[in-house]
Amino acid sequence: MNSMYILVKVLESEELSLKEWLFLWLKSLSKVTMDDVRGGKITVMGVLETRGVSFKGVVIVDFNEGVVPATSSKDQFLNSQVRAFANLPTKNDRESLQKQYYKRLLEQATQAVILYSTSDNKLPSNFLYELGLEKAEQTQAQFDLLYNQPSQLQNVNDPEVLDFDATTITWSASRLKTYLECKRKYYYRYIQKIQAKKEEEQNEGAFLHSLLDHLHRKHESYNSQEHMQKELYMLMDKLMPLDNAQTEYKKLLWKEKLKGFVETQITHFSIRMESERKRKRVPIYDRRT
Repeated sequence: MNSMYILVKVLESEELSLKEWLFLWLKSLSKVTMDDVRGGKITVMGVLETRGVSFKGVVIVDFNEGVVPATSSKDQFLNSQVRAFANLPTKNDRESLQKQYYKRLLEQATQAVILYSTSDNKLPSNFLYELGLEKAEQTQAQFDLLYNQPSQLQNVNDPEVLDFDATTITWSASRLKTYLECKRKYYYRYIQKIQAKKEEEQNEGAFLHSLLDHLHRKHESYNSQEHMQKELYMLMDKLMPLDNAQTEYKKLLWKEKLKGFVETQITHFSIRMESERKRKRVPIYDRRT
């Protein structure tokens, strides 16, 4: 609702088409997120979140030593003897509690699958044996689901230039540097003349610097807020000439952002002018008199 209110306030004085309104509204909605941990048929949660919850099917991933049981940074600050003396839960207490959660979760499930990795000399968690799961049926992952498709890679042959005469080329410093660093890059840039893709996102800092540079290049100071805003809007139209919904949206955002700046600048200009007037009115006396 806050995004909707801001959008309406920004665009209340603008007349846009339905397509432009839809673009702006979807742009705002794309940043809205919703916490939906317990939603859907498949619920993803940590082991501590399973307290008091039972499932028909359970899939436990990353059941490797070092991951299960999960360790806390609190256990590294105080050792077990100090924690036991202070009647605080020790590392063994935490592991036993997590073991109980896994045990209850697996007992209440109709079907359960435990996944662990054996690559890079990784070992399954010791809970696998302490819970009596070493006798469970072991199967390999179905790698054919991932690697049964034919390779999509294509062999790319290196480009060949049969007629290349370096004496007929006017070499600049950047051209020579590109040639020495990467022959393929030189081929695409200077022979195929493929230009780099221009960045669509505009650097806000560079745009603001250019906007204020043009603003104060015309006038060193401004007497009224309306005059300064008018000059800013004219410069925005000049620096962002594209006529589409996205450009109009950026212009409206910049207008809102610069409102406070214009007010403070007009106040600054008025104070400076007043101080200059006072300085001119002060008479200068000769100390000798």
